[in-house]
Amino acid sequence: MSVRIRAAVAWEAGAKLSIEEFDLDDPRDDEILVRVEATGVCHTDESSRLGLLPVVYPIILGHEGSGTVEAAGKDVTRVKAGDKVLFTPDYCGTCEQCVLGYTPYCEQAVPVTFTGTRPDGSPRAHAAGGRPVRASFFGQSSFATHSLVTERNIVPVPRDAPLHYLAGFTCGVQTGAGVMLNAIGVAPHQTVAVFGTGAVGLAAVMAAHASGAREIV
Repeated sequence: MSVRIRAAVAWEAGAKLSIEEFDLDDPRDDEILVRVEATGVCHTDESSRLGLLPVVYPIILGHEGSGTVEAAGKDVTRVKAGDKVLFTPDYCGTCEQCVLGYTPYCEQAVPVTFTGTRPDGSPRAHAAGGRPVRASFFGQSSFATHSLVTERNIVPVPRDAPLHYLAGFTCGVQTGAGVMLNAIGVAPHQTVAVFGTGAVGLAAVMAAHASGAREIV
């Protein structure tokens, strides 16, 4: 069985995104079907569309999604239909980095993030005639009306959460804040300069302020 969805697909490198209808698989035992209510747009999506990152076409992009759970497989325990969730990048969950809790450094990050298929290599969506379409970009492919995700890459939020505000937290905000809190490790009374004030830059400014930076340029 499958679910009929609309999604923005990149058929080949450099092509404009085309909004079309596809058949998305029903969730497997470990998968969650989510109706997407909001998604951010990241430069990584554009770089992938242009073929500058190791994606395989055709692929549905998008990796800052949020929405409402519509169905969950029998092995899913954290959420149920009606729950609100944010999407995060998927990871393998079994390599040394994942076991240690450093999931952004997953040793399988490239295949999990960019191939757009399940870990077993199967596609989650199909076009007319049964042509496979990759619908697991960052484990979500959120440029669509619906996404299939797993418990690894969701964050449950209250049912009244403003998803259109929170979608950007799943990449842009955690990237900008992570630079200040983890990569640089801003200390009190230091001076920090931030170039660019989009979602990433503003998150960096907020994290620098929270860290007690003396001056933020």
